Amino acid sequence: MILQQYIDAPEPFITRVEIVGGRFLFAMRSSTADGFELCPSDACNPLEACPAGPGLFSPSPVAEDDPLVQRYIRLCNEEGIEIAGIEFVRDAWGHRYTYDINGTTNYNQTLGARMGVDGMGEVARYVRRTATPNRRRRRIAS
Repeated sequence: MILQQYIDAPEPFITRVEIVGGRFLFAMRSSTADGFELCPSDACNPLEACPAGPGLFSPSPVAEDDPLVQRYIRLCNEEGIEIAGIEFVRDAWGHRYTYDINGTTNYNQTLGARMGVDGMGEVARYVRRTATPNRRRRRIAS
């Protein structure tokens, strides 16, 4: 049995914190104004088919030095979670409730470009570093 309590957020969004290899990449807001379909991936929300338009996802002011982000990083490191998207909602009193820990991630390229973050590139670099820790890497021209 799963028992959940509704958190009445004063603003219609949740925050998602992206972590790769024990490192904070960014935090984003997902609008809940028109429902709770929050998957940020391009496959779930192609720009031309997204009913909420480009405003469904936006950068969050939550930063790496936020105490909650630091707790998320420690949790991931302690539990061996290498790639995560962790979601929380804030109530009217400012309390933050973590309600979802995704052991994978889904990036939105449009938002990433706006924020200057290549999420899938970061994942690929992390996988390459961990898969070949002692191999000399060739530089690939971009």
